Amino acid sequence: MQILDHIRLSLDGTPGIDGRDEYMYSSVLVPLVEIEGELHFLFQERSENIRQGGEVSFPGGQFDGTRDGTGADTAVREACEELGICPGDIEILGQLDTVVSPMGTIVEAHVGFLSRPVKEYAVNEKEVSRIFTVPVSFFEETEPEKHNVMIRIFSREIDPETGEEKVYLPVEELGLPERYGSSWGAFRPWVYFFRHHEGMIWGLTARIILNFMRKTGYRVKKCL
Repeated sequence: MQILDHIRLSLDGTPGIDGRDEYMYSSVLVPLVEIEGELHFLFQERSENIRQGGEVSFPGGQFDGTRDGTGADTAVREACEELGICPGDIEILGQLDTVVSPMGTIVEAHVGFLSRPVKEYAVNEKEVSRIFTVPVSFFEETEPEKHNVMIRIFSREIDPETGEEKVYLPVEELGLPERYGSSWGAFRPWVYFFRHHEGMIWGLTARIILNFMRKTGYRVKKCL
């Protein structure tokens, strides 16, 4: 049938992420540097005056369609802005799996090798308080801790400031079953942690590291 041929052609390609436009689209660089013949991850501690200040992360930020053609462009641009290096200092080696966060963010992770010595970086102090490196071997030898958080679905809530009820989903008006009138459904995602003397490496950053270790064949002390 002709219509089946049309459907077949329409589905011939790499599947995307449905609802992607409803999420914040961000991209990070997973920076690798060589120090004394050993491969290290480079991390940054975010400045206290920005969102998630004081936390350890990889450089990255939100995709900007006016400046970026791809997520890799975002990762390189943000790394240059935050670390004070040039695009020519970064060799993109490939892309890890995309993370769809339950907090409403889609994050691409691009692995890049940085050729410029770390001591030459001119860090943007408005965004980065300091940088440090950790050998990749540390993550082979160290078992990550993991803990749950609870995410629940609410159709309404009481505003803590005004005491007024906020209705997000008009259950009665839509004629939906009564069970959807308050809270229903819950998700308990795992959150991973690596303790290091330079700081706690956790959350999305830890998840990206574990994905890197699995995809590149590094031995992880304990499989997830």
